[in-house]
Amino acid sequence: MAPRVHPRRLASSVHNFTPVQSTYCWQGEIHDRTEGRASLHTRRALIPAIVKRAIAAHPYQVPGISARPIVDGNAEYLDWIAEQTNGPAHR
Repeated sequence: MAPRVHPRRLASSVHNFTPVQSTYCWQGEIHDRTEGRASLHTRRALIPAIVKRAIAAHPYQVPGISARPIVDGNAEYLDWIAEQTNGPAHR
């Protein structure tokens, strides 16, 4: 069976960290909740599309979405991310 790839190819992979305990202040109240966290491996150019999709699908008014750069790593893995997200290889 061929690997299943989402047609939008917004990320090469997603690491789901659940559960995560979150404590934060929202609209003047302190909240302490069990939530999920995901780490998407992608290209910088796709971040706006990911943010747009997450905002549309997330139940929070202001979902916590932020990007962290991949500054270096296994060149073959970085090429795979680019390939899976339909982008040119990084090198």
